Amino acid sequence: MKYDYDPKNIRLFITGSIDTCLVAQTAAIAAKSFGIDSIFTNSVHRANMDDVYKQFNLPEKYCFPLIALGLGYAKEEPKWKKGRLSGPGIIHTNKYQKLSSEELDQLVKDYDDQELKLGAPAAGLSEMGFERYLDWFFTKW
Repeated sequence: MKYDYDPKNIRLFITGSIDTCLVAQTAAIAAKSFGIDSIFTNSVHRANMDDVYKQFNLPEKYCFPLIALGLGYAKEEPKWKKGRLSGPGIIHTNKYQKLSSEELDQLVKDYDDQELKLGAPAAGLSEMGFERYLDWFFTKW
């Protein structure tokens, strides 16, 4: 039997994207139960796409590499771990909690704080000519 596929259907794309992320997350959790570390990246699209399609033997039609999951054993523990956001707006219990202007400003300040190592590139924002994380995120990344 032959079925037609309509790639213009955004609902199918969103469902497929969510399923892809859930599979990757489940694989990472399962790997961790065996002592295997993992790292996710959604930056696979920044690679040379011809090389990615060739290396992984991906179909050229209706296929887009969405996320990459690396699995392996660490040779040594990392010297520092990347920070995580905390406080209002990060976890919502029972319903979404709208943040105040002050709470939103604090989230931005946390991202700008180099000591927290939240999202700034390794080179540092000021070294790249940016004052704030969001300036780098929306114009460079």
